[in-house]
Amino acid sequence: SSDLQMPKNFRRVIPLWLQFPGLNAVRCRASSTLPSGMKCRYCFHFQITLRRHRLLGNQHLGVVDIAFDLATTLQASGDHVAAEPRLSEILPIARQQLRDQPAAIASIKSSLALALAENGDYATAEPLCRQALAVRRQVLPAGDPAIAESLLTLGLILIGKGNAKDAEVVLRECVEIRQRALPKG
Repeated sequence: SSDLQMPKNFRRVIPLWLQFPGLNAVRCRASSTLPSGMKCRYCFHFQITLRRHRLLGNQHLGVVDIAFDLATTLQASGDHVAAEPRLSEILPIARQQLRDQPAAIASIKSSLALALAENGDYATAEPLCRQALAVRRQVLPAGDPAIAESLLTLGLILIGKGNAKDAEVVLRECVEIRQRALPKG
């Protein structure tokens, strides 16, 4: 069936929800209650798309791409519990398929570390976050906002573990990078 084929331009699948009238008025299930236990249509669209792409096999890069987008959407809505298993699932696939793209793997690790930390699993989150930070420092230019993102996540993890002194040092560096990288105002 043509409905189950990989689109020619995979990235265009993601914003399809914008083409349906009224869908952008529906807020995420984390911020509102929808009738009859309905889930957010935005997240629902991602889940349907993910199922379609899984037909290509779990090792397909399209699965990594859409699952990462779904997980970050869930994180943005505050649903770290739902984001964590998706990120855990795609990390080994990304390690295998994206060996030549360490920054992409670092992004997944950083997002997973944040989800784990938000779920209270600081012991698992900290090494992942430190790995992501090390890779980002190695492959990105100094002062890149992605480095600040990893520093912020690490700072939150350290605060969660009760290590405020180390968290302060990390968060100060994060603020310095953001102040240099982002425009004033």
